[in-house]
Amino acid sequence: FPIICYTCVDCAETFEMLAECSESSSGFRFTVPYHFEGAVRAAGERAHPARMKRLAQEAATLATSLPLSYSSSVFVRTDTDRLDVMKVLITGPSDTPYANGCFILDVYFPAEYPAVPMHINLETTGRHSVRFNPNLYNDGKVCLSVLNTWHGRPEEKWNAHTSSFLQVLVSIQSLILVPEPYFNEPGYERSRGTRVGNSASLEYNSNIYQACVRWAMLDHLRNPEPCFKEVIQTHFWIKRNEIMQTVANWITELEGQSGDERTQRTIQLNLMALKRHYVKLQEELAKLPVP
Repeated sequence: FPIICYTCVDCAETFEMLAECSESSSGFRFTVPYHFEGAVRAAGERAHPARMKRLAQEAATLATSLPLSYSSSVFVRTDTDRLDVMKVLITGPSDTPYANGCFILDVYFPAEYPAVPMHINLETTGRHSVRFNPNLYNDGKVCLSVLNTWHGRPEEKWNAHTSSFLQVLVSIQSLILVPEPYFNEPGYERSRGTRVGNSASLEYNSNIYQACVRWAMLDHLRNPEPCFKEVIQTHFWIKRNEIMQTVANWITELEGQSGDERTQRTIQLNLMALKRHYVKLQEELAKLPVP
């Protein structure tokens, strides 16, 4: 039943993000907030044959290959007329501190694409207040080797011939939205499995738990991204019972922890916030219409 409901919503669709506007010097206006609006306007002429050919190929691949599962899915919206302007929604994978949260990204393919990678900005940042991961900055920057925004071996960097947008999306889903994001920080991996490392990881996750509920769930329930409104409402309706159980499990996990005074103080503050968000989440989920 859940899988059938998910497949009723296309992963890759179009949405009118730009509309004609005679009053604008560029001849168009954005119908939705878009991080790279300035870059789009500055670019002017958009007819770049190499870019458009590659984007057509990428779009065809996305239409049939985007990850779609009950645990975590990726949805893409392109502008109705421009393939270089896109938005992405990734639902957080199960068994991670991002579970069932909705994470929105703005994507722009510059004129030089595919010689250079696409530009990606995370929009789900709690209005620039939350760093959801060592690879996800609170200003929206997404750090990945394949985007040339993170350290890595030469073969991990963007390659115009072998790299793809789908590869980038899967990397964000599987390499960033992980169970213990604390260890994504360079050098921290060596402490994995130690008492100090485990304590630091839980402290890190405690903040992600409450931020995920507040900004990746509640905020989208109250103010769904127009491009993904149907997807968001369907997602939360299908998984409403699982979501409440998951958050309850997070609360239980944090209540049963002990550690040094500083760590405990941080965890307790995040726990109190999580409990407040839990009550509000229950109220918002109860308001959802049946898809």
